[in-house]
Amino acid sequence: ARAIVAAGQGAAIAAHLDEVNNRRSGNRGSMDVSEIARAAQEGRVERLLVNLDTPVYGTLEAGVGSFVPGAPDSAQTYDVLDELAGLTIRNGGEVLGAHRDALPEGVMAAATFRYAG
Repeated sequence: ARAIVAAGQGAAIAAHLDEVNNRRSGNRGSMDVSEIARAAQEGRVERLLVNLDTPVYGTLEAGVGSFVPGAPDSAQTYDVLDELAGLTIRNGGEVLGAHRDALPEGVMAAATFRYAG
C-alpha cells in the first residue's frame, strides 16, 4: 500500500510543479518564498507546496506582504512555511507537503495563484 500511496503523491507533486512552471509567465505561479508570502497575505494562493524537511526562518510583515528572513535561534522568528500554509488554508487554498528529495534542488515552496498580483 505504501508504494501505491508514494507513487500517487509523487505524481501529485510533479503535476503541481509543472502547473507552477506553466503559470509563471502569467505571474500566476511562483517558487519564490517572498512572492508567495505576498500572495498568501493577499489571499491569492490557490495551491501551496511546502518543503517538509527544511524550515525557512523569518517573519511576515503584516499589511506589507513581505517576508523578512531571520536567524533560526531568534525568539522573534518562526518557520514562515508553517505560516504560509495556515494563511493558504484560512483563505480556502490547498496545501501539499513534500520531502526535500521529491523537490528540485533549493525549492522551499511552490504556489499557484488564483489571479496575478
